[in-house]
Amino acid sequence: YIHTMQAPPPTTVLRGHRSEVTSVRFAPWADARGQPTLLSGSGDGELRAWSLRTHRSVVTLAAHSGKALIGIHALGGGRIITQGRDGFVRIWDLERSGGGGGGSGHCGGGGGSTPLLEHNASCLSFCQAVPAPSAAPGVAHDGVPPLPPLVALPSEDATEVSLVDLRQQPAAEAARLLPIATRERAGMLMCLHFLGEHDLL
Repeated sequence: YIHTMQAPPPTTVLRGHRSEVTSVRFAPWADARGQPTLLSGSGDGELRAWSLRTHRSVVTLAAHSGKALIGIHALGGGRIITQGRDGFVRIWDLERSGGGGGGSGHCGGGGGSTPLLEHNASCLSFCQAVPAPSAAPGVAHDGVPPLPPLVALPSEDATEVSLVDLRQQPAAEAARLLPIATRERAGMLMCLHFLGEHDLL
């Protein structure tokens, strides 16, 4: 006999996206009253930051216009990395957009809607890019968190791992990890994860 439990009803439903939600992540910062912030991305490339105190979006950003937003990583200090099905990886400063400290804003063009940095990864797979652990929240210089030194993401054909140095202008590939040579063709990358500073799974 298998006992099944019915899923509990949601405590809150956040409405605002006009397309299906494709990515969600809690941010490491809170608003002025200590309530957490939720980040969400949708199939039309829209990014929203939500106040879980008011249940309203405090930032709306066209991060990857017309293409699904498949990955979000919060770096701290209002900075986040987004990855879209347009092949781009971008870094945004939500403090400039009004969402890092409990403000509000809608960014459709100009101002906070301009990414701090972008890299054309030329890969259209669903494998998410991941920043190195040294980009952990809380590490800052003069109050501004540094950009992650490396971001791992799939190569153009999604069979190799590309390590991109975001500190260079423009961002450039620092190294490429190749699969062990076998008779069979390497499969497509589906997931990447850093195990500490020097190991990648």
